[in-house]
Amino acid sequence: MLNYCVATFKTQSTPMRIIIIFFQLLTSLLLTAQNFQLSPQQFGAIPNDGKDDALALQQWIDAVVANKQTTGYLPEGIYDLLSGDRGLYFDGANANFVGDGPERSIIRAGINIEAVARINAGGQNISGIKFDANRKANHGLLMLKGAYGSFHRCAVSNALQDGILLPGAFTYTPNSQEWSARDLKGLPDKKVFNDPLLWEEMSVGGNGVFYCSQQKLVIGGPDHTVNVLGGQLEYSASTQTLIARGNATFQPTAPLPKARLDDLVRIPVLYSSLPLSSAITVPGKAFFTQNDHRIRISNPALYNLGIRSGDQITLTKNGIIKNFTIAKLIFEGTHCWVSLFNPTNEPTMDNADFTISTQQIFCITEIIDDKTVRVVALHTNNLIAKLPISIPPSDYVIMTGDGVREEPGLDNHINIWIGGVFRGNAGSGRSLRGTAGHNIIGGLTDYNGGYALSIGGIARNTVCHNTSVNKFYSESNQCGNILLGRCKAAFINSVHVGTLEAIEHFADGTFSTYVYSGSEINGSGVQLSKATNGVNFGNWNFNISNDEGVPLIDNRGGNKAPVMPIRGRTVEVGVPANGFIDLPLEVGFYNYWVAPEVLNQHKYIPNVTLVGTQAPVSMTGMFNETYGSTGPATSSIKFIARIRNTENYEVRVKAIPTLQFVIY
Repeated sequence: MLNYCVATFKTQSTPMRIIIIFFQLLTSLLLTAQNFQLSPQQFGAIPNDGKDDALALQQWIDAVVANKQTTGYLPEGIYDLLSGDRGLYFDGANANFVGDGPERSIIRAGINIEAVARINAGGQNISGIKFDANRKANHGLLMLKGAYGSFHRCAVSNALQDGILLPGAFTYTPNSQEWSARDLKGLPDKKVFNDPLLWEEMSVGGNGVFYCSQQKLVIGGPDHTVNVLGGQLEYSASTQTLIARGNATFQPTAPLPKARLDDLVRIPVLYSSLPLSSAITVPGKAFFTQNDHRIRISNPALYNLGIRSGDQITLTKNGIIKNFTIAKLIFEGTHCWVSLFNPTNEPTMDNADFTISTQQIFCITEIIDDKTVRVVALHTNNLIAKLPISIPPSDYVIMTGDGVREEPGLDNHINIWIGGVFRGNAGSGRSLRGTAGHNIIGGLTDYNGGYALSIGGIARNTVCHNTSVNKFYSESNQCGNILLGRCKAAFINSVHVGTLEAIEHFADGTFSTYVYSGSEINGSGVQLSKATNGVNFGNWNFNISNDEGVPLIDNRGGNKAPVMPIRGRTVEVGVPANGFIDLPLEVGFYNYWVAPEVLNQHKYIPNVTLVGTQAPVSMTGMFNETYGSTGPATSSIKFIARIRNTENYEVRVKAIPTLQFVIY
């Protein structure tokens, strides 16, 4: 086990290798220290009989934690919890529990309880057990004081809310004389402590609840259910609120969970230049040129309407209909360019009408009442994260309950996730908002209603530091792949994603996010809002559009850093026949505490890459370089590039300004 661990994590930092080896040593020592096993059958539990095993299981757990020379062994079978309201308490530190595998050794909720298991003491080592909430329990695992614990090959499924919940700071309720974490019931003391935790080859799926206006939407595995509330939701751009109309609500009848902060809401939207009753009218016309693989739309406002990779666009003219899949939007002054997936040889279509099918995704930031919530739109390019257009009453999906949900808290950090499958959860596969130290290595995350992975605060002003994602595989998640909220220093390497954006970044101008990759992404592109305070994509193998400012991170090895290319906004222009244009260009970057000395010790080389034409167009010179501000804020290099066309007809090109920095 130790040899495997060192070989697998050789790309991690030395401190991280030490932490992982520590977990493995702790597990090994606990296993070798046990002289005998205790099973629930010794306390009266009978698996597979459909009767209550809660008391026998609790006595079994208490006996194991009281005697450190024992291992708690859960033989094959289904053990039912049919009494109590809070589930099983794992109260003793440094105890070891093993089962015959998550498909065989199952603890199942049979009534509405808070969680199948509450981890109230550190150093628990649990492997080979399934915690089945069975659509009865709110959570499978409730992590209150799980520090230095480890979970190996366990399964958590079918919770009404989150499969695994790491609650945040506790608050005191005078009336009940007990401490609680958000809406949780009586806790053993006044402090959450989940630092650090190791999760290895976990299976987390079918957790959470969809609330939707139509029964036709079913996402997830075979155990997933959909609760229909009916009605419709209306979005007000002026107040940034979602208002429930008819019999829609954000607060269903118990025991079903109500919507919470950071829960996601999806609303399907049609934008069209045609006066369709079901669409929001967006004036403009579309121009598609054969073999160009993109569409020009004569309305730049389209850029701020949250249209993403994977959305569908339909062109119509004189009864002719063409359907395309959008790769990304590029803003250019008086119009937008729509890049397309899958090159096509369709004939040219000028002055056509267009209809775009998308879904607006909102994050709940405030619960006003059971009919109204305040939200932010996650995919708008507006600086202050406002969708600039109201949406009339529409169908909706509310996603409450993540596979793993980590609430903000000073002692929720250094969670190490190795492998595993996170599938078919109503919300995101993992929603992590602890202080620091998330390390995600490998695993599959697919068919979740939210994102595959959401990191950092959105509804609340909490910042997540130092996240590492490596060899991450994401496919068919309804909202997207990786959502970065308020983060600092996210290291992302070797990620495989589907057709939606690989990485999406929400920011409100308050916090800075840094992303670095020394490897590659297989899949789609990147969606970045203009509010992005800093994203360094170093060696990524695809282009990034609309990166208003990117950070300059000093990742020096020895005395010199590598040459770091940084891109500015793409500009598309027409170059006259047998002529030239002098095109003003700018590349912005962001300097922060990671490398405070960089601006005073660097050499930069401005350049321009020309794409979009086979004609012999060339850049023949640059001049008038202007260096921007030098403080710890957004800075830029401005220059003018002379672009010459040697053909006897006008040629349109894309000019991508770049800088190469050599940091000494």
